[in-house]
Amino acid sequence: MPDYIPRADEKFLEWAANLIDYAIAAKTRFHIADDVLVGVRNLENTFANALHKANLPNRGKTDVLLKNEARNILKQTLRQFVKSYLIYNPLVSNEDKINMGLPLHNIKPSPIPPPTTYPETEVDLSVIRQVHILIHEHGKLKQKKPYGVHGWELRWEILDTPPQSINEIRNSEFSTKGHHSLFFDENQRGKMIYFCVRWENNNGKKGPWSEIHNTVIP
Repeated sequence: MPDYIPRADEKFLEWAANLIDYAIAAKTRFHIADDVLVGVRNLENTFANALHKANLPNRGKTDVLLKNEARNILKQTLRQFVKSYLIYNPLVSNEDKINMGLPLHNIKPSPIPPPTTYPETEVDLSVIRQVHILIHEHGKLKQKKPYGVHGWELRWEILDTPPQSINEIRNSEFSTKGHHSLFFDENQRGKMIYFCVRWENNNGKKGPWSEIHNTVIP
C-alpha cells in the first residue's frame, strides 16, 4: 500500500484530525469502540500541543524532540488503527475512505446501489421561450449529484390539466450537468409544462421520481 500519510507536520495533523473526526462521527456504523477512538484522539492532542511548542520562536531542542516523538507515536498508532478498523472493514465504503484521505484497497469494489433520493429542482424563467431547470442533491445546495450518480433524467410534457400519472409525461431527456434547458416556440408561450426528475447511477440504475412540478413557459 503506498504511503498515504502526509510528510509535513501541519498537513499530517490536519489529515489525522479529519480522519479521527470522521471515524468518531461514524463509530456506530463502523463498529468502533469509544475507548479506541479516545486513545487516538488523545495522541492527536498530544502531538498538536507538542507541535505548537516546537513552532514557538523560543523553542528548544527538547521541544523539537518531544514533537518528533509525539508525531511518531501518533503516526504508528494511526497506521495500526487504519489497518485494524478501516481499510479491511466491510462497513467502510470507498466513499468513506476517500473522505478520510485513505487509499482504496485493491479489492473487488462494492456494487453501487440504485439512488434512493431524487434531485431537488429550481426553475429559471428569465429567458423567454426557455425553461431552465437546475438540480442539486437533496439538502445540499452546493453538491449537484450524490456519490455514484452519473446524471439525471428529466421527463416533461405540455398539458392542459395536471397529469394523473408519470406515464402521461412522455418527453425524456438526460443530463450529466447540474442544469438543463428546454426551448419552445413562440406559440407555446404561456402554456403549462409539467416535469419530474430522477437520478441515474454509473451502472444505469435509476432512483425514484421526484414530485411532478409545473411551470409556465415564459
